[in-house]
Amino acid sequence: EAEIIGVGAKEWGKGALLGRLRSSFKGVDLEFVGGRFRERYFGGFGWEGGLRSFGIWGEAALFERKKDREEVRGGWSDAAFSGVAGIDYSIADNTIIGGALMYQDFGVRDPEDLHSLQNEAPYSEGWVFLGSCAYGVITFHRQLHPLVNGDIAGLINLVDNSTLWQPRITVSTGDNTDIAFYGWIGAGKKTEGEGLTFKTRSEFGMLPDGGGFYARWFF
Repeated sequence: EAEIIGVGAKEWGKGALLGRLRSSFKGVDLEFVGGRFRERYFGGFGWEGGLRSFGIWGEAALFERKKDREEVRGGWSDAAFSGVAGIDYSIADNTIIGGALMYQDFGVRDPEDLHSLQNEAPYSEGWVFLGSCAYGVITFHRQLHPLVNGDIAGLINLVDNSTLWQPRITVSTGDNTDIAFYGWIGAGKKTEGEGLTFKTRSEFGMLPDGGGFYARWFF
């Protein structure tokens, strides 16, 4: 399938015009996308599918640099690279483990720079949600009961070694309803300092722990 997506804006340069092409090759879905969004040209591709007993997925892209609104912390000076690649494997009936690696040129190489990234264009425009340049991901899923599923995901910051764990239990409460209980637990070096003077030592070490639930009804 192929499509062209356009979004207008009062100032034309701040609109968007994208092209997207999706196809399948030997059991793997491939997607290519490119164009201009929020005054920034970009292009990339993604993949998802099965390879023997493994599931594979990922995406990679290049983004035009805005040197007057962001610091070039690594990579090519004219275009920033961002990519993630993951793999899933069923180790037993109803049990799946997974892992992934992510890298982004927009991210910082020193945790002390995390606060400055929030004032730059990649963060304010939504291209960056995580602050560092490299991460690892671990996932685990198991069906605990025909009506109960358990999941846990771990996000590992490979720059400062902090981690964020997200457990979840989902219970089917009817043919078209379910309820999920979830939490998030951060671990890492805590921020140091007092008043307006502080030192950020890790990304996830400064996050509070928490939990919640949500209910869904499908109709």
